[in-house]
Amino acid sequence: MRAVTEATAAQRDAPGATAGAGVAGSSARLEALDALRGLAALTVVLNHSLHVFPGFALRPWWGSTQAGAGLAVYLVNHTPLGVLVDGNAAVQLFFVLSGLVLARLVLAPRPPAYRVFALKRVLRLYPPYVVAVAVAWIGQAAFGAHVAVGPTQWVTDEWREHLSLSTAAAYALMLPWHTGLDGPVWSLGHEMRVSLLLPLLLLPARIWGLWGAVALSLVCLGVGSFTVEHLQISDWSEVTVMLAKTALYAGLFGLGAILQLVSPWLVRPVPPVVPVVTVLTGLMVIWLNWHAAPCGVGAALVIAAAVMPGPVRSGLLRPVPRFLGRISYSLYLVHVPLILAVLSLTRGLLPDGMVMPLVPVMAIAVAALFYRLVEAPSHRWARAVR
Repeated sequence: MRAVTEATAAQRDAPGATAGAGVAGSSARLEALDALRGLAALTVVLNHSLHVFPGFALRPWWGSTQAGAGLAVYLVNHTPLGVLVDGNAAVQLFFVLSGLVLARLVLAPRPPAYRVFALKRVLRLYPPYVVAVAVAWIGQAAFGAHVAVGPTQWVTDEWREHLSLSTAAAYALMLPWHTGLDGPVWSLGHEMRVSLLLPLLLLPARIWGLWGAVALSLVCLGVGSFTVEHLQISDWSEVTVMLAKTALYAGLFGLGAILQLVSPWLVRPVPPVVPVVTVLTGLMVIWLNWHAAPCGVGAALVIAAAVMPGPVRSGLLRPVPRFLGRISYSLYLVHVPLILAVLSLTRGLLPDGMVMPLVPVMAIAVAALFYRLVEAPSHRWARAVR
């Protein structure tokens, strides 16, 4: 989740880096990508806030839209506006973004030593993850019993996982079959595994360039998509399912590597309409598809538009998106426990329709505090690794 910030720091610390226009332009592109990650994290927050209300069915696993559910439900479920709250697509975008900015490090003429690369990734991802899971467990212990049956199945199913030695070990190892304390952390184990394997996975790209990255992405997306979406994975072991999904997400990292390799063409001056059309095309591809591979292609188009000079990148460099980008990892980690705690504390006192619109603002405030107290120190530890 914090690959963009890591790449920005690497750009500042790169041997021979100067304050010339090339470095400045590169820094602006990375900050735009970080801002895009922040907007995607906000999308995930909005998505989970809607999980509280019956009727929303943005994706097939949410169920069918209820008759007479209202205009808002129709717009989210059946128009392209649903992309604005599509948390699934936002996670695919996270993986593609991580592939782009980590490929920038791995495929550099002088890449960091693997020990340095791996330790930096662990220090950036793992300490905030551990603290967030611990806070979620405290929240479950304090408030989890207050809502025996929630307004939707999602609320009812959350915070029902009892912490034991086996579940604690699964969380410590970032294994995806125990995420009941803080649902979004399911993606972080895949992010960590692919990140640590990326120098090996990108060997074809280092040897054959763009075609090697294309081959990596096609193989991983093909194998992962076929395995996860077309075979009866319910009959498989949890480890096999985990590895199949990790292969799928490695393919999304591969899409990011492709974007990094074609970035010299993407950063050339183009008419302002080009990035606008590119981002709208990407969003439409996402809206028309819910499978990971096509969503990843749509996400790659959105990211390409953010890299191009023009109105999309300029909009992302405004203060609010940049602030969201800075706290995006913290926002991703803390928002679901916050939603559940707020529901528990207000149950029977205030209607959900009055409380939930306030949750994104509260989540941003809590994430800013979490960033300052937990995430920022982990950044400093990572930067200290040489």
